[in-house]
Amino acid sequence: MKPGDSVIPVADRETVNVATAPIVVLRFVTLTVVSYYAVWAVVHLLASVAGVRERQRSLNAQPATTDLPVTVAVSAYNEVETVERTVTSLLSGSHPVSVVVVDDGSTDGTFEAVAERFGLVPTGPDADGQWFEAPDQPLTVRRQDNCGKPAALNAALDRCETPLFGVVDGDTVVEPGYLSALAAPFADDAVVAAGGFLKVTDAATIRDDSAEWRLPRSWFQRFQALEVLQASCRQLGRASAGCMVVPPGASSLYRTELLRAVGGFADVGTEDFEMALQLRRYCGDVGRDARVVQVPTAVAWTTVPTTVAELTSQRRRWAGGAAETLSRNRDLVGRRVDGRAGTVGLPYVLFGEILWPLVEGVAYVLVPFAWIVGAVSATTLWVFVIGVIVAGPLGAAVAVFGTRTGVGAYDAADRRALLVTAAVERLVWRPAQVLRWARGVLSSVR
Repeated sequence: MKPGDSVIPVADRETVNVATAPIVVLRFVTLTVVSYYAVWAVVHLLASVAGVRERQRSLNAQPATTDLPVTVAVSAYNEVETVERTVTSLLSGSHPVSVVVVDDGSTDGTFEAVAERFGLVPTGPDADGQWFEAPDQPLTVRRQDNCGKPAALNAALDRCETPLFGVVDGDTVVEPGYLSALAAPFADDAVVAAGGFLKVTDAATIRDDSAEWRLPRSWFQRFQALEVLQASCRQLGRASAGCMVVPPGASSLYRTELLRAVGGFADVGTEDFEMALQLRRYCGDVGRDARVVQVPTAVAWTTVPTTVAELTSQRRRWAGGAAETLSRNRDLVGRRVDGRAGTVGLPYVLFGEILWPLVEGVAYVLVPFAWIVGAVSATTLWVFVIGVIVAGPLGAAVAVFGTRTGVGAYDAADRRALLVTAAVERLVWRPAQVLRWARGVLSSVR
């Protein structure tokens, strides 16, 4: 026998190889999953930092202006608690605006509340609904059977006579100067869509006839407020790099001519995402520059679900809709003609927003199991655990401190509340949201 020769019999050697093969595969998969999670945790953190820097730059810059008039569509379905305040906030600014409210089959008195508040008078029916106008305000209201948000927005788009068309949800209130700030980027012909900076309050605060909106008191809503704040900061960071894809559906503005060129809003669950991709496709095909921007000084306060059932339905619709929309438009991913939005923005959406929560959910089970069976070391386990515990709260802290000054800033008490929320969010909230998101994506696959 030569030095180095194995003393293990051939049969035993084959048994060892067969036994260790699953461990090798498990180790490889686990390290891949942990690496994927770690990379995107860093990317999200960097996007938040870039967003905070862009917000501060915008606050310090000389504000741009434009006198392009705007038509704002307010799709309202059972929004009696908030819709009056939504319309009032839109009409109270100085920017030239026409507001079109579409009551999409509400059963809670939404239309009656608007009619009483603004003294609506009927102007005549059309094929599918009845139109009303306010005698002393640039306000038009349509009452129709429930057809869904895309149909409601298209009904308002048909009435639009202005170069810009905006979308504000019926549970969203805008701060003074919102429309002027959101319309300003359209002085650049390359800008095709713009989004506002969303923050979360509750319906009770919106009902108050006051310009001060606050963080919700319930933990359930505060967790969502933290999510929205972080998403807004990351979105602003991507916009600063020229790779923003979609403005938020609750607060957005578009060029009317382009909305009509692509046929209006598609009847899908994520009509804002679909519209953004159709605009991107159209502009790329005709050789037109197309930029989507976010305006941090255009602050809108929105409400969020108050029950587990509502939240579960919302998240599954978002996840499934986003996956389906991107699948339908997968040829746009990486398309160079769309610039950074195609080569960076859409891959970010795919790998960092749609797939990342799925990977995180798998890691919750895979990493501890791999450590228990000896496939990975304790170091790998702790890298993942520390990443989960530290990465999320660190990104949240960046977003919270980034909104301590300027329009839409949280006061000191609200910032402390958000930081406390961030400290426990990863343990008591995030896993449930990952599960909801995964179920939504998987349902779209089925």
